[in-house]
Amino acid sequence: MYGEKSPYTHLISEDNLKAQDPEELTELLKGLYSYKHKVFYYGSMPLTKVMRVIEKHHKVPEVLKTYPDPVKFVELETNENKVYFVDYDMVQVNIIMMSKDEKLNMSLLPEATLFNEYFGGGLSSIVFQEIRESRALAYAVFAAFNIPAKRERSHFAYGFVGTQADKLQMAIHALLDLMNDMPKAGKQFNLAKESIMKKIESERITKTNIYSTYIRNLDRGVNYDTRKDVYEAMKTMSLDELDKFFMEHIAGKNYTFLVLGDRDAVDMNVLKELGTIREIKLEEIFGH
Repeated sequence: MYGEKSPYTHLISEDNLKAQDPEELTELLKGLYSYKHKVFYYGSMPLTKVMRVIEKHHKVPEVLKTYPDPVKFVELETNENKVYFVDYDMVQVNIIMMSKDEKLNMSLLPEATLFNEYFGGGLSSIVFQEIRESRALAYAVFAAFNIPAKRERSHFAYGFVGTQADKLQMAIHALLDLMNDMPKAGKQFNLAKESIMKKIESERITKTNIYSTYIRNLDRGVNYDTRKDVYEAMKTMSLDELDKFFMEHIAGKNYTFLVLGDRDAVDMNVLKELGTIREIKLEEIFGH
């Protein structure tokens, strides 16, 4: 997703870690409350009493520091098909295909939620039924269109298949075919909508989840419970509307393929058919 500079490689080197003065680390911990922060309380105590307790025990400077600028990781474009292969001693082969879409667009939430339920998730989903149940090509399979956590990040379309090495070609092409041509199954579509609505009806956001949900929504530029949008949309959304979303955001895209498997068992010619191959080491992914 990010290339060489990623959250997984943004680490302190072993030499710097060994040279670190423990007192500097403890001072960092002591100084945490000197930065701007929020206090969340969940309970039955009146707010005025809560504030008195906080003021008494939560000692902070009069002027709080602003946060350091976060490190920014740039999402790579998927404007061509390419394959990253990691040699790993394992029996099966795991393949993830991903394609970058537009920046966070919360108006896509209802369609994305329905797509994930109908097409890519669960035992009754299209990809599971077509690839695992009907053709027995995979141990595990799913597809999804993600909703990024922050406004500056992008949506990504994903597909995953875990299969036997000798079924690699058939499994990949089966998933690719589905990601370019979504089958229309009216019964499964209606069941997917019902499942989403029932989940929302029975779900309760309580205790600390109230705060985490609120902050998560703010990070996405929303100040209300987005489940309402999804619930109302499920009442009227048609299969043709979902297909329109599919054609605009899933079908016909270029993909980055991430392949994990035993080099001796994987047919590299199959991977060459997908795009330019680059073999990478685990150290390049994790930074150590």
